Order: sequence, then structure tokens, then C-alpha cells
Amino acid sequence: SIETNRAGAGVGAFLTRTQLLQQFFFSENLGNSFSGEWLSTQTLVITIEGVIPTAQPTIGGLRITCRTDTGKLIQNQVGTSRTCFQQSDPMLGDFGPSPIRITSITAADPTGLGGRYRTGNTITVVFSESTNRGGFGGVGETNAVMTKANVDNTFSFTNSLGNGYTGQWTSRTTLVITITDDSNSGPPVPSTFKLTVVVSGNIRNYPPQ
Repeated sequence: SIETNRAGAGVGAFLTRTQLLQQFFFSENLGNSFSGEWLSTQTLVITIEGVIPTAQPTIGGLRITCRTDTGKLIQNQVGTSRTCFQQSDPMLGDFGPSPIRITSITAADPTGLGGRYRTGNTITVVFSESTNRGGFGGVGETNAVMTKANVDNTFSFTNSLGNGYTGQWTSRTTLVITITDDSNSGPPVPSTFKLTVVVSGNIRNYPPQ
């Protein structure tokens, strides 16, 4: 938040993985090889050089805390302040364009009543690869059912689905939207209806890559 003493390193100085681990606690694993460079008195860039596929930092998950138990302490630029000790906010941003695509959207009528779009119909959305389910749980897990607001925060629709619907991830690639109130629906028509994932839905690959 302010200019620092960079724990004694100069601007442009490179830090090894060992040096970074001596200065910071990372809430998630950064990998088996990474390094840092001080670009300014306020900005340190960490470059990941070797990842562990089963343990990677996540957007919204990784937090960094300055260590106070080593000789390399981060303070204000002149070194007169209290040592940096507070935990950071969660990591923001992304690691590049998402490879995830919607491969199919399928309407179904579990009610068996047929004839028209109605309460009880479902729309199944299938993704091209495993996702983080936007932070929601799977079947039988906590935080498993998406409300209408949650669904709307994840997708935009070319036609209204109605006044009420819920979402349920049946796997990491498949989301089933169930219509609970078809009032004021578009309605969506098979072959012309489209939906789009929006950024606020936070649909990402799983595990992170």
C-alpha cells in the first residue's frame, strides 16, 4: 500500500523461491519453482516456473502474508515503520483466456405433460471440461442449489426462463436448470434459445491450470 524497503533488495533485484518463502507465507502452493522481481518500491512480481497440477493457487483463494520471524523484514522505504504483517486480500485477475466451452444445451420435460414450456421443465448445460462449478457444491454437498439470482449471475439468456428457476451441478461438467415458475417466460425455444456465461459467474477450469 506504500513504498517499501523491499527487505533490503534493490529495485530490479531477483528473489529465488527460497528467498520468497523466507519473506512471505502463501496460503496456497505456488509450485515447485518460482521467482520474484521488485519492479518498484511497491511492486513485486512473482513468476511461476514450475507448477504442481494437484496443488495450484486459485483466483479468489490465494492470500499472501509478510513474515515477521526472519531477518528479511518488509517495512516502509526508510525502514522506520512497524514490520509488514497483515494478510493480503484474495488474489484477483486471471491466468489467461478460459479454454472452457459450452458443448450442448438440452431442453427436457420430466413432467411428461408436453405441449409447451412449463414449470418442471429442465435445461441441461454441458461444458467441455471439468469446472469449479462457480464455487457451488455438487449433489449432496453444501451450497449445492443455485437460486434464480445465482443462475442469473452466471448466465445471460436470449429469452426469459420465467419468474423462478434453480440450478444444480450434477457433475463438474453438467448443470441442470429446473423451472419452478414459468410465469412471464420468453419462452425459450429449442434450436433458437442461447445462453452465455458471464464473468460474474466465475466459471473456471478444475483443477486450476
